Amino acid sequence: MRIVFLIVFLGINFAFSQNIKIPVITPEQKENANTIKISDFQIIEYKSYNKVNISRKYVVLVLNEIGFNSIDLSEDYNKSNKIKKLSVTIYNTFGGKVKQFGRTDFKDRSLLDGSTMFSDNRMLYLDYTPTVYPFVLEYECETESVNTAFLNAWTPISNLHETVLEATLEIVKNPEFEVSLKLQKLDEFNVEKLESDTKTIFIAKNIMAIKPENYTNYSNEFPLVKMYLRKASLEGYELNMSSWAEFGKIYYDYFIKDNSTISENTKLKLDNIISVNDSKLDKIKKIYKYVQDNTRYVSVQVGVGGWKPMEVSDVEKYGYGDCKALSNFTRSILKAYDIESYYTVLYGGDKRKLDEEVVSMQGNHAILSVPNDENYIFLECTSQTNPFGYLGDFTSNRNALIIKPTGAEIVKTSEYKTENNTQATKSKIVVLENGTISGNAEIVSKNLQYKNVSLLETKSAKDQMDYYKNHFGHLNNLEISNLKLNNIKQHFSFSEIFNFKAENYYEKGLNSIVLPLNVLNRYSRIPFKYRNKKFSFEIEYGFIDSDEIEIVLPQNYSITQLPGKINLKEKFGEYDANIVFEDNKLIYKRKLTINDGVYAKEDYETYRKFIEQISKSDNIKIIIDVKQ
Repeated sequence: MRIVFLIVFLGINFAFSQNIKIPVITPEQKENANTIKISDFQIIEYKSYNKVNISRKYVVLVLNEIGFNSIDLSEDYNKSNKIKKLSVTIYNTFGGKVKQFGRTDFKDRSLLDGSTMFSDNRMLYLDYTPTVYPFVLEYECETESVNTAFLNAWTPISNLHETVLEATLEIVKNPEFEVSLKLQKLDEFNVEKLESDTKTIFIAKNIMAIKPENYTNYSNEFPLVKMYLRKASLEGYELNMSSWAEFGKIYYDYFIKDNSTISENTKLKLDNIISVNDSKLDKIKKIYKYVQDNTRYVSVQVGVGGWKPMEVSDVEKYGYGDCKALSNFTRSILKAYDIESYYTVLYGGDKRKLDEEVVSMQGNHAILSVPNDENYIFLECTSQTNPFGYLGDFTSNRNALIIKPTGAEIVKTSEYKTENNTQATKSKIVVLENGTISGNAEIVSKNLQYKNVSLLETKSAKDQMDYYKNHFGHLNNLEISNLKLNNIKQHFSFSEIFNFKAENYYEKGLNSIVLPLNVLNRYSRIPFKYRNKKFSFEIEYGFIDSDEIEIVLPQNYSITQLPGKINLKEKFGEYDANIVFEDNKLIYKRKLTINDGVYAKEDYETYRKFIEQISKSDNIKIIIDVKQ
């Protein structure tokens, strides 16, 4: 990144007449592109600690329908976040104006959806359908917000499959306070930084369209400028953002402290459930189950920017709440029994991390943390089915912000290690001479693999059968019978026991058959091949699959040669398979280990070939002689 210090900035004219000039687009700029961003100019100005203005104007060449669908022609607003200016202008590829839309042409709707019960957020959106491609779209917007506590971030890359000819961020300096910045990967994309007494400008040019890559966390790969204040505002509340400790104190006092009391009626119900002889852990378990049995999740986006939990009394009254409300409701019940617990904020979903170096309003989800000796029990309060203390891949193994009366601290949630995320399959199969196989199987899945199957017990018989027919899609005319499911919640363990039958399983010749060995658990997700991979790749969670299958052959079947042992080993994991033949039985054993981690792009092809070899080994077949 090159930094240039300027005394005076030359004026940049972004005003357009009735026509605009469209640059000549080269074949290289079109490669992999659905849109081409001709210019994108954004100005961020913190007028004070409690007011920020954002202006943006961009011009984009839309090449096709996919490109148009990637463009967001909407702006959210509420009483604290105002839209001051909004327009869209359509031009043809010669630069002639075709159509112009002002703010009054945008439709207005609530952001309530099927999962949101309450929201004071609204949206202005343009309902426009292009009639011809390509065309040029100019979007201009100006917003004003009293909420400065949130992290503002800029990247020149709005979408994959978009070439960026030029993108500019201008941060207007305020002499009364500093706007703190955190920069990421600017050098890698040749983003230039210009500095003066009144402005900081970042300019990106000629970033070619990026093809999507599997296993890539783009938030860690793209150029990024994060902006935040040491003193900020949220819905009129002044927040000290100088440290997580100071931020946590104020957060607790403003949003949590006075919303911590359950009613006498709720307390009486729980007194009938909780015994005076119960241990602390037993009490926590019973309270968690009470919340699961008596509440349900809905999205609530009202009150202090959607960040303050709804009142405990409303959760009691209506029996529902969002993640904030249900976590705080559970905390309030625990408090009534003198059990300490802490409201906790984090990012749910993909393993996006809170930025520990940037004190700001972050996260999109709330859970509850309960101290237990030297560790924490983490409770997902929105789930009516989760085992006690189970997080799954939605919130596990990531940093989280615990809000305490004395301040906030960042901790790591439960980690499910590779060696604990297991699936063990045992099966006995009988091979019939008509091509059919029948047998029984037991599959035990634990920890993160538990999540993949635990909801099976809540499904109808038809849905269960549909699941197995899809899961074992390589088995023809599959029939499942005598299905028994056992959910051992306290151990995050789920077992499936069933009998099964499948037809036309093997190929028949005149005096032999060709029999696939791996009957139930074939790995087929081969990573895509890239000619030139650009980014590192991540395996978010590791796991171990182990399989043992006994295959009983008819008496007139014999084997003269068995495949040798298979062992594949790389930094990403290991694969072992072995087959023995005794007493007219084949004993097939297999173990697959995949290790989590972030790996260099140079390792990707080795990883792809490793998985390809695993898939090939999982489809190995043997020739069996048939005596007539």
